[in-house]
Parts: sequence; C-alpha cells; structure tokens
Amino acid sequence: MRGFALMFLAAPLAAQSPSGSPIDATVSSQSLPSSSPRVRYWVMAGAGAARLSDNQTILTDGGAGYAVAATAQYRSFVVSGRWAKTAASLDDAWDAGLLAGLGTSPEYVVRGSIAAGVGRVEGRRGGSGLTIPLEFQLTTRLTSTVGLGLYSFASLSGPVQFAGGTLMIQIGQLR
Repeated sequence: MRGFALMFLAAPLAAQSPSGSPIDATVSSQSLPSSSPRVRYWVMAGAGAARLSDNQTILTDGGAGYAVAATAQYRSFVVSGRWAKTAASLDDAWDAGLLAGLGTSPEYVVRGSIAAGVGRVEGRRGGSGLTIPLEFQLTTRLTSTVGLGLYSFASLSGPVQFAGGTLMIQIGQLR
C-alpha cells in the first residue's frame, strides 16, 4: 500500500525530467525499495535409482535410491540436511549430511541449487566413515507450497561411494 501511495504521489513529479522531456511515471515506481528477502524452507522426499561402489571399484552395483532432505534458502545461499540411501542388489548404503551451496532465486517458477558438505556414510559390507555428500535440486513450483522435480545425490568419499537420482516432491514455503 505504501508503494502504491508513493507511486501515486510521485507520478506528477516524474512527468518531466529536469531537462524538460517527459518520462514514464512507471520508471520512478520501479526504483522504490522492494520488500526485504525472506528465508524460504521446504522438505522433500524422492525415490529413483542409484549406483554403489566400494574403495576398489567404480559404481559397480545398481538398485533403488531414496532421499529425504530439509532445505532453507536465503537469497542465493542454500543449506540442506539430507539422508540418502541406495538399495543395490549386492549391498546397500546410506549417508546423512549437512550441505551448503548456491541456488537460483525462489521467485522463479523453476529453481535449482547445488550443494556440498560433510556427512557420515555407512554400507552393510563396506563399513562406515566420513563422506563428502553432494546434491543437485531442479524443481518447478506447482503451487506456492508444492513443487515437483529432480534430486541428484552423491557420496564421494569414505569406505562406500554412491550416486543416484530421484523424482521428488517438495512441500514448504516455495515462493
């Protein structure tokens, strides 16, 4: 309401520039300060496919992949806590981690983010240890609180490594 009143009052003053040439009144309304940025947050869950390896091999065994994450975004800074699991035919593994990264503005209908962090990985046969979890989110907003997209994840170090992709649903403050 304040912005509308300022635009209304500024319109007659903005009708002419100091040089005497007419200018569009909408130009002055575009330079008004916008609302302060907010923290956006959402949870997501997805299912898809994943590949698993150990210290001696590279992505040797495939199976189902699952991920659950909670994400917060302020401007372009993204923080996620995530749990991901692969259920391969010969072995299975999971990781949990805290990740930080960058993302596009939540104001867009389609948004993406990429993040890396530190976490714990554990495999049924491969042992457990520290890992470097990675994630990539690419989603489209269906409503202001529901989104649908792709979630890619990887666990790059430790006794077990895996990578996967899921189709996910997001629920939260997306706009």
